[in-house]
Amino acid sequence: SQPKPLKLTWPCHPNLGVRQIDAAGDGSYGASRDGGTRKHLGVDLVCQIGADVVAPCACEVTHVGLAYAGSHLGSIHLKGWDGWRAYTFKLLYVAPECAVGQVLARGDILGSAQNISAYYETKGIHGMTPHVHFEVHTTNGPLNPLTLLER
Repeated sequence: SQPKPLKLTWPCHPNLGVRQIDAAGDGSYGASRDGGTRKHLGVDLVCQIGADVVAPCACEVTHVGLAYAGSHLGSIHLKGWDGWRAYTFKLLYVAPECAVGQVLARGDILGSAQNISAYYETKGIHGMTPHVHFEVHTTNGPLNPLTLLER
């Protein structure tokens, strides 16, 4: 039989929920993007600017970079394993405090939440709720992170 699915710690502390529809769009999994040409592959987790962002499970840092070329917004990718299946996690809009190759325990600090709202205001998009974007992927494709997050 298959093991139970991996359960993840909420990456943003404190847990303020998922970004709902605001003046800039919808932060839920599967929401329409770019006029319906693509779907949102993650969830936008509401957080306070500067709040700790933590590892959702035991994992290894595989990438630390920028969310968008020419921006200051961070991107962190992680690799995790539940003993049966490999997972890849992507967190965007995080100022990194970790390095590629670093092995982390569940709850270890990855970095701090950045001000995504201010970035988008420079692009003429106003009213976006501060958040960290969180994606979960397996070899079968993206998963809705809410199905794995402990509440």
